[in-house]
Amino acid sequence: MNSYQSIATINSPEFINLQPLDINPMMSKCEIKVLYLGKNRNGTSINKQAATEMAKTLRGAPIVGYYREEKGDFFDHGDQVIYDGEGVHFKTLTKPYGFVSPDAEVWFQEFEEFDETGESTVRTYLMTTGYLWTGQFQEAQQLFNEGGKPQSMELDENSLTGFWSKDENSECEFFIINDAIFSKLCILGDDVEPCFEGASVTAPNISKNFTLDDNFKKTLYEMMKELQYTLQGGNYKVEDDVKKKSADSSAIVEPEEVIEQPVETPTEPEENNSTDNTVDNSTVNSEEDTSQTDDNTGADAGNNEDAGVDTGDSGNTDASGDGGDSGAADYAKADEEKEDDKEEEKDDDKEEEDDEKKKYSLLLIQFEELQKSFTQLQEQADSAQKELAQFKDYAEKVENEKKDALIEEFYMLSADDKKDVIEHKAEYTLDEIKSKLAVICFDKKVAYTAADDKDNIKDMTVVIDSSEQTPAWLVAVDNHKAQ
Repeated sequence: MNSYQSIATINSPEFINLQPLDINPMMSKCEIKVLYLGKNRNGTSINKQAATEMAKTLRGAPIVGYYREEKGDFFDHGDQVIYDGEGVHFKTLTKPYGFVSPDAEVWFQEFEEFDETGESTVRTYLMTTGYLWTGQFQEAQQLFNEGGKPQSMELDENSLTGFWSKDENSECEFFIINDAIFSKLCILGDDVEPCFEGASVTAPNISKNFTLDDNFKKTLYEMMKELQYTLQGGNYKVEDDVKKKSADSSAIVEPEEVIEQPVETPTEPEENNSTDNTVDNSTVNSEEDTSQTDDNTGADAGNNEDAGVDTGDSGNTDASGDGGDSGAADYAKADEEKEDDKEEEKDDDKEEEDDEKKKYSLLLIQFEELQKSFTQLQEQADSAQKELAQFKDYAEKVENEKKDALIEEFYMLSADDKKDVIEHKAEYTLDEIKSKLAVICFDKKVAYTAADDKDNIKDMTVVIDSSEQTPAWLVAVDNHKAQ
């Protein structure tokens, strides 16, 4: 047995101010999908309430694994059954490769998972973070080089509580877990199927890879566009609508001009007029090019060959003139209608722009009200902070007065004896100050007397332990008195 002993002295310890990120560089942070809620493939079921209680035992749990060199990968839980002369017993082949950090975050996260048939299932996983000794064990680095490994959690059998229940749909029995302690989290090989299909140990931040389907993209885009439109006062949207309506209006007006152009044929019989109408209608409904239709129409209107009008005959000047005046009137009427349509569009656009400006004004008012409320809350918070600071100062003042009074009670000790306690009284509690000064009294063999009896004491009492040898200086004093 080693007889060497090490006992802490009464001197105050000197702590090193470490920051949260000051950790061993040979460790790597990992993210763990521990289990999912509901029924699973091993015939058990864990609801959210039970998982929340169990999560309290995750911090500090070891992360273990059974690595096989010949395989170049991790294996299963590594439970080995041994039969020898002493009987049957079990041996665990796993070894620790890391741990769940004591300050680890623990949360629930939904994941969309797909089976071999492509069918998707959304599961809620219990998540946490941990550290692996990647600098110490090269195989642990595989988790980061290969995108992670499957994981299977292990529960302490002695702490496991629950009950059996039958599924009404499948008639299968499931063990409903009420509570348990996590004994370890086990890294599995790529070819080992975990109980919880998606359970894994990977590099951090896999939970940020959220699903973004087309509907969500479209909705998000529309929301962003609406926000941009609101912040810009609605101007760009109105301009786009005006351009779009103007383009649609020009596309509609041109065919109307071709259709509604009348051809005056005063010398032609009614039969020919009906023929002209038939020709015009067929021109409107035909699939020929618009420019070709305009040329044909212009030819009919200009030459009037089919109508039998002799444009070279001076006697028919009046008739030709009447037809030109009627066509000009129709053009003028069409132009007026076009202008009216444009005016109506402008009025509609102006009304829409006014509505958007009203909406923007309302949003601006709501923003100003929220800003005012925020300012009031900020002022209240600042006031509360000031009151708290004043209270802390008062409490610290009262605490220091109590500490000074306690130190004064140990009047039998010198200023040097109490120097360390006085200099560090802000760091010590009342009980710590009393304990330290009492220890000094004991070491110096000084009898402690309450402060109330201080005035009645004339001489300092020194207690000498008779079991110890008389000090040399005290022997010298006695000898001097005897001479």
